[in-house]
Amino acid sequence: KLGQSTGMSNMGMATMRLVDFVTGELGWTLAVVNGGNVGKKGEIREQQVVFRSPHPMNLVAGHLLIELRSSGYIEVVGDAKGDSVDSVENMLLELGVHRGCG
Repeated sequence: KLGQSTGMSNMGMATMRLVDFVTGELGWTLAVVNGGNVGKKGEIREQQVVFRSPHPMNLVAGHLLIELRSSGYIEVVGDAKGDSVDSVENMLLELGVHRGCG
């Protein structure tokens, strides 16, 4: 948790590090990433990450996580295998979405 008032969180970055390791190093396929808030006031954040058995394409294909939060924030996290993150960020900027931290 980096700064609740600014919408910053390390959950997406930690999720992508896990995905990069399990898919890139172990060769498993990413099936589902699901997250949400629980607790009386939604103060507890949880994340579910599901993988499938190994596949050779996982060693060459990158991953991109786009998290649309109910609080109004959008988090874009990806690996260094391409320019996907920049492309998505540029598209969001063209749509008028304001960029936060980088």
